[in-house]
Order: sequence, then C-alpha cells, then structure tokens
Amino acid sequence: ISISHRIERQWKSKEKYEDCISNLCRHILDKYDMGILLVPNECKPDVYNDVSVGNKILTQFKNEPQINMLQVKQLTAQEIKNEIVRSKILVGSRYHSCVAALSGGTPTIVIGWHNKYEELLGEYGQTKWILSNEDCKSDKLIQMVDQMIHDYSGEIDIIRNKGREVKEKVIEIGEVLFKDYAE
Repeated sequence: ISISHRIERQWKSKEKYEDCISNLCRHILDKYDMGILLVPNECKPDVYNDVSVGNKILTQFKNEPQINMLQVKQLTAQEIKNEIVRSKILVGSRYHSCVAALSGGTPTIVIGWHNKYEELLGEYGQTKWILSNEDCKSDKLIQMVDQMIHDYSGEIDIIRNKGREVKEKVIEIGEVLFKDYAE
C-alpha cells in the first residue's frame, strides 16, 4: 500500500484516509494469508510526511508481524520498485508507486485526486480500479480489493498486453525527442 500525506490535503470523503487504509489492512489480515507493506514516498526528517502517515497506521497494528513499512531511505529507487513489483497487488495513493507497479505488471488500485491517475490507469486498461478522494470509503475499498484478488490473473494479462503498447509509445516518443542528439 503506497501511503500519502498529500492526499490528506485533497481528501473530501467523510471517512478519514488513515481509517480507510487501516480498515483495509485489518480486512486483508483477517481474510487473506498475505503480508502488508506500507510504502512511503516522502520521508524528509522533522516534517509531517508519508512516514508519519504510516506510523499512525502502524500504531493500530503493534502486535501484528504481517504489516510493516518499507524503509525507503535505505533503498535505491530500483530496490523500491522491485518491492512494489513483487507485491501481489498495489493499493496506491502515490503516483510514482502506481507507475512502478503497472510498468512492472502488478495489478493496481488507485486512491487518487488528480486526473493523471485516471490517465495512467487508462493506458493500461485499468480505469475501473480507481477510487476518488471524494467518495473513498472502507467498504468500497475493501470490495475493490476483494474483486481485484478474484480477477487477478485476468487483470495481469490485460496489464501486460497494454504494457507492451505503453513501452512502444515511450520508445517512439524517446526517438522523436532525442532525434537531434543521434545526428
């Protein structure tokens, strides 16, 4: 689960962001034999950031060894991406985590507030897997995760097929952008 302090400023749902994520974690721990990894993005010292959000969530799971926070300060960008891609699914509130997951073929559910999330999911044929910051509630998020787990193999196929198209577009754009440098 990529966690975000930035979404709190955009949050319009009646249920708090941390409550939605905590309730999802509790559901996953109760229903599935899965570990949960909270992935912060921003982690500047002495500032309220994604690690702060993660710590708030973790306080509700003190005796639960299956939920942890990724220590991103100790990892390279590639190591962080590898952790995301190794996940069965990503529930993402940070754009770059969602890009990492989808580009690596990992099914992704987005809790977003900006149209860039919908555009990203659209590139991979995944627009049904977005929840808005305006109407995100625990029950909707839990239902979506259960559905994603149920549809898992089909969604992987869609993401991988669309991923080939995305990579081709990126290569084409790169060739155009860097054409002058090759001459």
